[in-house]
Formats: sequence, C-alpha cells, structure tokens
Amino acid sequence: METQITLELKKAIQEITGVDINEVTRKRETIEARAIYYKVLKQIDKNKTLKSIGASVGKDHATVLHSLKNYDMFEQFNPTLKLFRKQVLQRLNYKPIEYFGNISNEQEIERLNVYIFNMEQEIESLKETITNLQKPRNNYNIVNNIQQLLLETEGTEQWQIIVERLQALYKMNRNIKL
Repeated sequence: METQITLELKKAIQEITGVDINEVTRKRETIEARAIYYKVLKQIDKNKTLKSIGASVGKDHATVLHSLKNYDMFEQFNPTLKLFRKQVLQRLNYKPIEYFGNISNEQEIERLNVYIFNMEQEIESLKETITNLQKPRNNYNIVNNIQQLLLETEGTEQWQIIVERLQALYKMNRNIKL
C-alpha cells in the first residue's frame, strides 16, 4: 500500500537520480536508487517493517535487508549515493526524530549556529570545486592554440580544412599502442 511518504520519496528519488525504482531490472543504477529508498524510508520511519518497505517496490523483506546491510559499501564505491541521499532528505524536509525532543531555545540556537557554520564550510568547498572545474583541463599550449584558431576561423574554408586535418590526425593516432 502506497503512503504519502513513499510516493513523495519515490518521486524525489526519481527526480534526483533519474531512475524509476519501480522498474523491474537488475541494473546497478536502479539497485542503488532502491537502496537509497530503503535507507531513507527506514531512517524516516524506524517502525516500518522490512516487508512493507519491500512491498512498496515489489520486493521482499530479504532484498530490503540485504540492501540495508550493504548500503555503506554501495556508498563507499559510489560516493554520489551519499550526495543523492542528502538531496532526497533535503527535498523531503526531513528532520530526525531527535529534533522534536525537548530542547531549550539556547540549544536550538547553538545547533543552528553549528549548522550554519557547516553550510558555510560546504559553500566554500563547493566554490573551490567550481573554480577547479572552470580551469582548463590541460596544460598543453597547442590545444589552447588550436581552440583559439578554430574560434577565429569558424565558418570559413580555413576552419573546414583545420577540422578535416584534426580528424585525420585523431584517426591516425587513436590506435597507437606504445
């Protein structure tokens, strides 16, 4: 039986990963997306049975158990899963049960300050990553010179000749094994 949370969770996973976890397949991407589903659903509702979790995607309890036991390994070999899981939890506005416990305003302010600090650190890290991704991927001046020449001659006969020669050079050299 589909509940509101399972429907929202499936939708979030599909939007974030691009994978339909209801699809009957053994493709790795689908298995990993289902693993996120099992992990997040169990995290959100600790009382949900493995049988009911599995039934919501047409699997049995043993499949869910196996996936939950191996989830950390999945994340180890595919770090993107951790990012996907965080994005899914954020999309669902998930707050752990502990969040709703009796905490004082001062504790809540401290918790939020720590959260803000962590987010600022993550923003800085992401800015650094963006900067690194925007840098040229090679240090070969010849590649940069060819790119510049192609830009300068685009739409001309010279551009067509350069492209043909580059394609020939590529074909001649792609199978060289040293």
